[in-house]
Amino acid sequence: MHGAEAIYRPGHVFCKAGVLLLELQPETLMQGHLFEQRDTERSKLLMQTLDNLNRQFGAKTVQYAAAGLQQGWGMRQGKRSSNAELLRWFLRYSS
Repeated sequence: MHGAEAIYRPGHVFCKAGVLLLELQPETLMQGHLFEQRDTERSKLLMQTLDNLNRQFGAKTVQYAAAGLQQGWGMRQGKRSSNAELLRWFLRYSS
């Protein structure tokens, strides 16, 4: 109940949002390849550069080509609930 009370503001409209965190693993854990020698410092620098560019110029400004330019899929949002229903659910299950 404490969480809902902390975020509730009378007169404001609340929207449902979701975040998926998939395949999280420590930075030090990396799957090796039998015939490949990986330059971890270079890879780390590359990732930092990608992150900095995307932070400066907007998300997905720079990305791997393997990610594709156009994705033909999207989230299904047909069963959206009203804000009041979501708040009731949150209050019921957050304690």
